[in-house]
Amino acid sequence: MSNIENSGNNAKVAYEYTKDVLAEVSSSYNAITTKLTTALGFSGVLLKFAADLSDKSWLIHVKMLVCAGLIFAVIACGIGLFPRSSGNGAVPPGTYLYDETGKYYGQTEENFYIQVGRGLERSLKGIEKTRAWRLKCLTATTYAIGLAAIGFAISIAGTSIMFPK
Repeated sequence: MSNIENSGNNAKVAYEYTKDVLAEVSSSYNAITTKLTTALGFSGVLLKFAADLSDKSWLIHVKMLVCAGLIFAVIACGIGLFPRSSGNGAVPPGTYLYDETGKYYGQTEENFYIQVGRGLERSLKGIEKTRAWRLKCLTATTYAIGLAAIGFAISIAGTSIMFPK
């Protein structure tokens, strides 16, 4: 007999653990997606405000820097939100529910937990990969918006000093 057949409740514990980790990673993935979507909208609004920055003297360069940073942020958000393949996902539930071959119905409960857990683990790997990619895009977006905010501050201060009303 193999260790899998003698695993008893360990298979169920491993399955439950994998399911919990998948739920946590999915929650983090959804939060990152929400932040990317918000940053995309915020960058678009800031681009409208950038049009009102002064373009007198050297401030035109600051205005161009602000616009470039915001355009980069929009592009990074778009790339991060673009659908990506999540790899070898879990076995669709219908495979287990409508098992006409008896492949799954004939298994012990422990072996069934192992099969489903392996499918969840494959799905977890795919989501983690996409989550890591979106996190990199969000980080780049944050830096770009930060750079644009510094540019806004320099432009406002420069306009106030050089061209007082």
